[in-house]
Amino acid sequence: MENAVRFEHELSQIRVVFSSSVGGAHEIQLHTVLEAMDMLGILDYGVARTADLFMKFAIGPATNLRAPVSFVEESFGSFVENGQAILKIIPSSDAKMEDVDGKALFLRLTTVVKFIYRHICLQSGRWMRCFGKLTWPRMSELIISNFLSKVVPDDASKLADFHTVMNTSSEFEIVLKEVMFISESDKNDQRLSNFADNVEVHFAVRQKAEILA
Repeated sequence: MENAVRFEHELSQIRVVFSSSVGGAHEIQLHTVLEAMDMLGILDYGVARTADLFMKFAIGPATNLRAPVSFVEESFGSFVENGQAILKIIPSSDAKMEDVDGKALFLRLTTVVKFIYRHICLQSGRWMRCFGKLTWPRMSELIISNFLSKVVPDDASKLADFHTVMNTSSEFEIVLKEVMFISESDKNDQRLSNFADNVEVHFAVRQKAEILA
């Protein structure tokens, strides 16, 4: 995988080479490598380092609201044509940019996830689920700690604004389900929606207690 997915930190980009040589051997396609690992039952082990590096170089910076980055995707050919794909990581020129409802945050993350889906997992739902299991728990925790937890209202009068954030979070999870990054049926994978629901329950319980008092 290291030969196919290259984290070129000095160029601030991630390059995917769909066909590469290993140890002087003939060109081997990324698709063939993934299929072999899947058949041997070691896919999660095989892509674990790639998932870790995506967390470090793309997903982590995307969720850093104090110094967010943006992404530009470039592709040349396809995995059938021995092409390449590049995800350029561009530092924001406006560190004070506000993202009240999370739309900019989720747009950045959607770009990264769809790049993984198209160019690393090659639009395979099975491979994408494996990648998602390796990254989603950490990604969702970053989203909650860096964004959602910071926009939780301090009183019920501001819940309407939080509902907008809830809707944006829910829409993002729908996108993740469409590319099989998270499970369609497992409610535990809806980590952002579950967090938002817990906030609503908290206010409902507090309001009931105030009424009874």
